[in-house]
Amino acid sequence: MKERLIQKMKALSNECRVDLLLELARADQPVRVGELAAAVGVGEARVSRSLQILSYAGLVVARRKGTRVFYELNKGDCVAISLSGCLLGALESEKEPKTEK
Repeated sequence: MKERLIQKMKALSNECRVDLLLELARADQPVRVGELAAAVGVGEARVSRSLQILSYAGLVVARRKGTRVFYELNKGDCVAISLSGCLLGALESEKEPKTEK
């Protein structure tokens, strides 16, 4: 149990992987590598490797449809769901205009 949590934390220690999790949290359907690469502004090879690490940690699920592979958050993993909610909430609060008191 502790080892799996450490593995998840290590997977989150990279900015690209956190960006990918954010994109997957925003997506309303599974996403392909090319779409994720364009969204986060890095090459497909780096995105593929990052998704492999996230998948191994149990944060992301890959589903093959023919020759294409689609990725989405692992909705059965409480860390992935909690983290995506926290990250999206933090982004939304950054967008809100700050009012002076």
